[in-house]
Amino acid sequence: MTHLEDRVLASRFGRYGAYDGKERFASYWHQKDEILALRPRTLLHCGIGNNFLCRYLEGTGIRQFTLDNEPDFRPSVSASVVKLPFLDGSFDAIACFQVLEHLPYELFSGILREYRRVSRRHVVLSLPNRSLWLGLRLTFYPRLSVQRGLSIEAFSRAHVFDGKHHWEIGKKGFPVRRIVGDIQAAGLVVRKAYRIPEKPLHHVFVLEKG
Repeated sequence: MTHLEDRVLASRFGRYGAYDGKERFASYWHQKDEILALRPRTLLHCGIGNNFLCRYLEGTGIRQFTLDNEPDFRPSVSASVVKLPFLDGSFDAIACFQVLEHLPYELFSGILREYRRVSRRHVVLSLPNRSLWLGLRLTFYPRLSVQRGLSIEAFSRAHVFDGKHHWEIGKKGFPVRRIVGDIQAAGLVVRKAYRIPEKPLHHVFVLEKG
């Protein structure tokens, strides 16, 4: 192992060791479930993160490509999501989980249009939602339970940039209806949207080209 590889691994373990709690692994489960339900032959991951989802999907028959602006993560392509270096309709689906909030919201609509251009059919997103979540878990049997919840945006407050997130759903000025409106304006149709019960901070959107 080279010094660079050792440094990158150490950085990843330090960054993700405490980051990947069991609630986040539940989020990974929902992410892979939505992707597999779409049955894509080719998939572009925008924002490689710790590469867990890509490794999980190996062996499913999906031809995967990764894009990240951090070359040390060794994505297939090092580039920004603002301008994708791919031809129209290059992939059956695009996945982008907990990434777009790291960019100013003014770029959101343009990025969605890029996703629509490069995808043949589907886009799957996960975005942070800070609105109040009232959750309920009903257990019918030791191994059978149902989790449901309700989002409440009435107590929203202004978002303050924390060095990572430029915006979050549920903060003042960013209600779900605004995000959905911009998704639709970019030519994408919301086929499914929900907050992950085990980790309600993550709001999933399954989109299709209109």
